[in-house]
Formats: sequence, C-alpha cells, structure tokens
Amino acid sequence: LVIQEGHRLLLSTYSSGLGGKAAAIVNTTDAVMLAPCSASPSVFINRPNVYSTVTPSVKYLEGPFQVPASLASSVSYVYETTNFTKSMCATIPEMAASAGITIAEAIEMPEAPTREHVRE
Repeated sequence: LVIQEGHRLLLSTYSSGLGGKAAAIVNTTDAVMLAPCSASPSVFINRPNVYSTVTPSVKYLEGPFQVPASLASSVSYVYETTNFTKSMCATIPEMAASAGITIAEAIEMPEAPTREHVRE
C-alpha cells in the first residue's frame, strides 16, 4: 500500500507480529502508521513514524507491583505455556522482590487446559 499505492497514512493490523513487518516498510518511507494493537516495543524502536495507543507489553505487569507491600504481602499467579506469556511472567519474581512481595505460588498451565489441570 505504501510503495505500490502511495498511501502515506496507515492503520496497522491487530498483532505486533504483522505490525512489526508493516512498520519496517513504513520506516523506509515518509509514511506514518498508527499501530493501536501492537504492544511489542520492537514495532516502535527506531521507527519515528510508527505510533501506538497501548501500553508496551514490557510494562503490562508493572502496575500491580506498585501497590504498597502492606496491601499485598504475597502473590500467586497462573500463566499459560506460551512463549509470550512465559516471557511476560518471567519478570514477576524481580518486580515482586523490588516491591517487598513474596511469590506464594506460580502455576504453569498448558495452552489448552483440561479438567485435570484445574484445582477447585
């Protein structure tokens, strides 16, 4: 669209994966792209004409750990066995420690859980 049709303002696709590919092309032109559903910083870093309207994915979990430790002394969490989710949750122990919060339990859940994976 940018190169063949000459469009100069684009609205990106839903994902960071496709948004990143489009951003790489936009970055080689004078076009501007709004990527409202891309959260991966790699879509935007060193791409001055690519903009977002969401929190970068590396910041998703910062908010919950900004509560005073007096309100939450420990945390448990459940995460899916997918690369994105595992990488996001890998930051939890460090953020919890910085906030003075202990990890009570971390449960890895398969992408398609069955009844045997669920505790009542």
